[in-house]
Amino acid sequence: MREVWLAVDDVAAVLCRSSVVRTHAAAMGTWRQIDPPDHVRQVLHEDPVAEMWDRHPLVMGLLYADSASAEPMAAAAEGREWLRGALQVAFGFGRIIEWLRSRLPGYPRLLVPQLLPGSVRAQGSGFFFGPGFPWWQTFRSEAPQFHGRVNVETFELDPEEAERLREAVARVPTVLTKTAEFRDFAAAYTALDNAMVAELRSLARSYRDQTRDDDVDAIEPDNLMRRHRLREAVMASVLADASEAVRPYLVAFERVDGLISAVARAIENLVVFGPPEVAGAIADGTWRAGSFGYRVRLATKEDASFMVRLGMVEVTAEVERLAGIVVTDSQSISIGTHMTALSAAITGELLPASAGTLRSGPAR
Repeated sequence: MREVWLAVDDVAAVLCRSSVVRTHAAAMGTWRQIDPPDHVRQVLHEDPVAEMWDRHPLVMGLLYADSASAEPMAAAAEGREWLRGALQVAFGFGRIIEWLRSRLPGYPRLLVPQLLPGSVRAQGSGFFFGPGFPWWQTFRSEAPQFHGRVNVETFELDPEEAERLREAVARVPTVLTKTAEFRDFAAAYTALDNAMVAELRSLARSYRDQTRDDDVDAIEPDNLMRRHRLREAVMASVLADASEAVRPYLVAFERVDGLISAVARAIENLVVFGPPEVAGAIADGTWRAGSFGYRVRLATKEDASFMVRLGMVEVTAEVERLAGIVVTDSQSISIGTHMTALSAAITGELLPASAGTLRSGPAR
């Protein structure tokens, strides 16, 4: 897995050479400061849903540009220019994610109910509430499976740097194919037969029939979170009905999708926030496995004297065989004080088997 994170590091390093990426990332990485120095940061700072936009800082432009949040941003020429760049970065990074997904066996006709229109992974609200990155039809419709190299034109790199970025991105699936997640999905796809395909289509119909717009509207017409949770619950019920024959395919898809999302999250954090901070010695750790890696809470020793920012943290001490890079959930890290000693709790997502330190960025 170390090879994956080194390849990720290379992608982030080249992205940081794009001026449009640096301008966008600088605002996304510093809007929280108390006295934002310019119009763009001020607008982001005052936006009540800025934390939501920060969930995916390099693709937020896809939704931000058409939201109410964009109105105050566009009130100044500087803001309008930043909006233009936010869209360019979002389209460029969205294409990178989809190009990596297009290397999966069976793409784009992946026979999983999880990718139906309106499902938690494919709907727009998945940007805010769903795991990983939404599967946008916009990028799938560009048929990246037929392109040997990713489209990076919106990053406005010079020809030499653009070629370096395409080469760096191309190395990622090369190392991904060596992971257990990718191998398991490839094996499960190869094992599909006609009966299993028919069952997968039946599961898809079951989900579609239970989540028609009129039915969801009747239960919850307005609240996005409740609508999302409803679809999430229906999907869980549908997947629970899968037979032992097709379940490995469904599970393997979620694991490999989670790995690709972890790759994308690592690139985002490297570009926007820089390399991971060293967390030092870890005294205790609790976590639970999920569809998208592990959810982790790590407690440092009492002599720890650091503050953890939003971004990535390198866990340097092994906690019951768990060590690696954690993408932290928020800037707020709980701190307890005892005399002059400090202890801290870090919460976030553990990137799979992420031994080693990434050294790219930051863009700002």
